[in-house]
Formats: sequence, C-alpha cells, structure tokens
Amino acid sequence: MILKFKVNVDDRFINVSLEAPSPNDYAPIEYQGAPDDVKKFKNFIELQCGAFGHTLGSTTTPIDFHRAMLYQKQFPAELIEGKIDKYDPDIPVGAKT
Repeated sequence: MILKFKVNVDDRFINVSLEAPSPNDYAPIEYQGAPDDVKKFKNFIELQCGAFGHTLGSTTTPIDFHRAMLYQKQFPAELIEGKIDKYDPDIPVGAKT
C-alpha cells in the first residue's frame, strides 16, 4: 500500500510518501522536493504522533503516517494517492499489549 501527500511548505510544494506491505508494517518516509523545504518539513513531521501516540521518526506505519499528516495543521497537506479506511492496530483478540 502507498500513501502520498502533497504538502505546502512556505507556498512551495513537496511530495511525501510511504509505501509498506500493509497498514501496520513499518517503512521509511520518502520526500521529494527542494532540499530546504524537505528538511524543514522532515524535521517537523518526524516529531509528530501517529494514530496510537507513537512519534513517527524516519520509519513508521501507514496508519500512523496517515493520521499525523491529516491532523497536523502547520503544513497544509492533501492526500493524493492511497487511503486508510480505519485505524486498526491489528492486535489479536486476547493479546496482551
């Protein structure tokens, strides 16, 4: 699964994406755009929290990435590819967490 966002950084746009086998698998966040804009956004987004309170860091899950991108308000972001229907942690019934 892939999620791709178009992000406004100081009235310029970068693309930020994550591709992982499933919504709960970890993968690196990928950035495309002007180096200064990428650096500014990367420093910000890697400190944001995902769906279950985890900070993203440089690798995260599609669920956490999706939640952080949609709920942060500092850099307007538009989902341009992929989707997440629900935030399911995929924890088996009866598992101890």
